[in-house]
Amino acid sequence: MTEAVLAQTQRARRRAIGFPAARLGWVGMASAVVIVLLALMAVFAPLIAPMDPNSIDLLHPFAPASSQHLLGTDDTGRDIFSRLILGSRTSLLGPLLVVLLEVLVGVPIALAAAWRGGLVDGLISRVLDVLFAFPGILLAILVISLFGAGLKSAVVALAVAHMPYLARITRGAALRERRLPYVEALEVQGFSAFRISARHLVPNLLPLIVAQASVSFGYVMIDLAGLSFLGLGVQPPTADWGVMISAGQQALLGGHPQQSLYAGAMIVIAVCAFTLFGERLIDQDR
Repeated sequence: MTEAVLAQTQRARRRAIGFPAARLGWVGMASAVVIVLLALMAVFAPLIAPMDPNSIDLLHPFAPASSQHLLGTDDTGRDIFSRLILGSRTSLLGPLLVVLLEVLVGVPIALAAAWRGGLVDGLISRVLDVLFAFPGILLAILVISLFGAGLKSAVVALAVAHMPYLARITRGAALRERRLPYVEALEVQGFSAFRISARHLVPNLLPLIVAQASVSFGYVMIDLAGLSFLGLGVQPPTADWGVMISAGQQALLGGHPQQSLYAGAMIVIAVCAFTLFGERLIDQDR
């Protein structure tokens, strides 16, 4: 019994370590490369940006692309290329914080529901159902209306809105894992629920959690950009892709779509990369 338990847990742990790159396919690998490039751009943004993103030059509004301004300037003469690079920081940091909060709150809740069952599972499931009843963006707007606009409020609001999705999926997988023979064997040997969950359930569920977090990252990025577009997320003049789309609304009507177009393109690229990468991970976990 003990040898069978060890063999099963070791196989699951090897599966949780990661997936061979070849199994991700060219789509997964390309998405991973894009994610790495975006992360490097955000980390080294101050070094990469050729100009101060908030430097206003009223003498050269809507300047065309040139050697000095690679993507031109906005309505106040700010360099669009520099603002895109610096905007990657808040545009990627915000979703990252939301996903981390999702995992830190949703995974323990899901494990508690799956392990305890009965009344605890029923109560947690009903709370998740109530949160599911509200559209994510509307729930986020409600939370922001209570705590005020800003990146911190937007992060908390979106974490509350998106946490039920991760918790529900993790709960279902944890319920299946909970019924496996190796868990019963560990209980018979006297292992505590916390130890079994921390040393066995979580590592075995890690590929699923990472995959769902990656997919969630893309959806969160869209919602955060939407909140910033509405003036409820990142506040101007901070460089942010959602803020840039909002700031470029009037310029669109004047025939200058550069700011909104380039910022929107960056969001599309990032969302596609994280979503496709997460979906490839989910396919490998099946």
